[in-house]
Amino acid sequence: MPRISRRDECRVQCAFGSTAALEHGLTLGPPTPTSPARGVRAIVKGVTDVRNPADSLPGADLVEKGLADLAAGAESAEALLVSAGAPRLRALGLPIASPLEDAEHRLYELLARDDPDAAHSRYNALIRRLVSYERAAECAA
Repeated sequence: MPRISRRDECRVQCAFGSTAALEHGLTLGPPTPTSPARGVRAIVKGVTDVRNPADSLPGADLVEKGLADLAAGAESAEALLVSAGAPRLRALGLPIASPLEDAEHRLYELLARDDPDAAHSRYNALIRRLVSYERAAECAA
């Protein structure tokens, strides 16, 4: 069973979820002699043979639905979320043709229409999931 360092394990968990290392038979070990990024890329390569890593990134469901809704011209919470994160998502290589304008305010207004008392909490939770996806995608790249 391959052994990885604690730092590499954290990067794998960041990119693929908390149980990815266990699912793929990886265990903790002493720090690897390679740089952390190289070590993780080697581990990630092994993991990508088993499943698509983008599917397992935290928040991937929101981003995928948001991309689909944007392509269909629908204004959903997910489409507004993807529009809000468009610059960083484009930098990650996601195809975002035409994001919605003023997405952050429109997202909050949409959430406030559904449940005014929980709008702030729900907005922050969605933004946190988007940022988590972006960070995990950057780690995996």
